[in-house]
Parts: sequence; C-alpha cells; structure tokens
Amino acid sequence: MKVWREDNVFFKSNLIKERGFTNRTKKHRLPEGINDAMERISKNLILNLPESEGKAYLMCSALRYEGCSTIACSLARILALSLNKSVVIVDANLRSPSVHEFFDLPRADGLADVLSGEVEPWASIKKTGVENLFVVTSGNPSTSGESIFETKKILDYLSYLRTKHQFLIIDSASILMYSDSLGLARYMDGVILVVESERIRREVALKAKESLQTVGARIVGVVINKRRHYIPESIYRRLI
Repeated sequence: MKVWREDNVFFKSNLIKERGFTNRTKKHRLPEGINDAMERISKNLILNLPESEGKAYLMCSALRYEGCSTIACSLARILALSLNKSVVIVDANLRSPSVHEFFDLPRADGLADVLSGEVEPWASIKKTGVENLFVVTSGNPSTSGESIFETKKILDYLSYLRTKHQFLIIDSASILMYSDSLGLARYMDGVILVVESERIRREVALKAKESLQTVGARIVGVVINKRRHYIPESIYRRLI
C-alpha cells in the first residue's frame, strides 16, 4: 500500500528483517515479497518523474542498518529486468560499502579510485550476472567521503554515467551521521529515503527529511522497511 502526500510518495513494504547481506542476497535470491515491492516502487518512479535519459536516484537512510543498501540493489535489479534498460548502481557509501558483496564483485577499481584519478571512468563499470545491470563499487578511498564528493570530479563522473545508462541508483551513507549524502543529493533527479519502521522515531525521520530539503534535494519517495505490523492509513498519515 502506498500513501501519497504532497510531492512525496510513501511506500509501505514488508521487506527484510535481517541486517546486512546473506548468501541468498549475494546470489540475487531476494527475500520473499521484495520483488513485488521493488516493482511497485520502480513503476512509481517512472510515472512521477519527467522523461529524460540518465535519471539518477539517491538512496539514503537517516541512520545506519536500515536496509538501504539491500533495497538499492534490489531496486536496481528490478529496473534492469523489468524495463530492459541499462541500469548502474553506484556504491557511494564509502563509510560502509557493501554493494560489491551483494553482487559478489571485487571492491577495487571503483568510485573512489575514479575520483582520485587512479582509474579511468570506463574501467570502473563492472558487469553483473543480471542482464542490463552494471555496478560501480566503492573502490578504496584514501580520503573522507565529504572531501571526495565536494570536487568537480564527482559531477563529471555522474555526467559520464548518465550518457552510458538510462538509470543511476546511488547507494549512500546515512545522512544524519555523515554529510556525504547531502552533498550528492542536490545533484540527483530524486532522492528515496529508507526508514526502518520498528527502530527509527518519527522525529528522526523528519529531521532526515528536513536535512535533504535544506540542500534542495527532491524527495520522491520514502520506503518504510522492516515493518512487522499493519498501520492503518489514517494513523500513518498522522505519524508522517
């Protein structure tokens, strides 16, 4: 069930209960129910953003361990399979990278290496076992995320990826702990905030939303993750 509110889209999904990745997710065997949830989200993204090539979406969470990376990887996979268009997922969570684990790829020669000038942009794009789906791993950062993302190189690199792929899914660090995501958010076509329903308080979620809006980010959706109990829509509207 989705709840519409002003310009924001709220998706309620009973996704995963585990934190981190397992052997199942590494082999693209996703938790029960997640495919349907990701298909609904992908359709709403297509319908609610203007047509253009190289759309870029930032996936972020308020705090750590809210399942953001798993949802980002799952969304990228569904987009690639269902739309038959080229999709690349970029691991911009240099604090705690995990996209390479999900797809069982080496972490080296990724985003941080491109931004430091050690790897050419074309050499950073890795193939996966999923048709039309590509990955840019985090690489091996020698500096903090804030300083890397404040350079013009990140904009040039994103522009390059836009010319090669129809969709960019950017997995990023938690926005209330680090400023990395906020630095990237302003350059995205849309931002999707992941919130763990059983752990994150309303005030924390609102603070994350306000932080994104402060930098001019366009929040196109919120994924309510790890929800164990049904919340009536009338009550949920009052909470959010």
